[in-house]
Amino acid sequence: GAFVYSAVKQIEILNLVNLSVYPNPVGSEKVLNVKLSKLVPGTYKISLVSSSGQSVKKITYKAAGTSTVSLPISTASIPGGTYVLIINGNNQQFSKPIVIENKSHFF
Repeated sequence: GAFVYSAVKQIEILNLVNLSVYPNPVGSEKVLNVKLSKLVPGTYKISLVSSSGQSVKKITYKAAGTSTVSLPISTASIPGGTYVLIINGNNQQFSKPIVIENKSHFF
């Protein structure tokens, strides 16, 4: 028999965005740090969503080039509870569960 080879096919392996958040849980520092790396140019929408589905914080970030960015998000006005951080951009979505431990102190 004879061997027939198919044409060479190319595949593209996407460099997915790396997402890290700290501290988690967010305590007395009242700031959630969101670090995104391997960002490709584009617009990213960042939302903090409560367990009831309410968006309590929204940020839009425009990446001009492949980069790493750290975004501090104030949680001082957000009640304690469990939330989901959702990031949408460039046809990708990322999410991380977040716990905020804001406590009111009455003296």
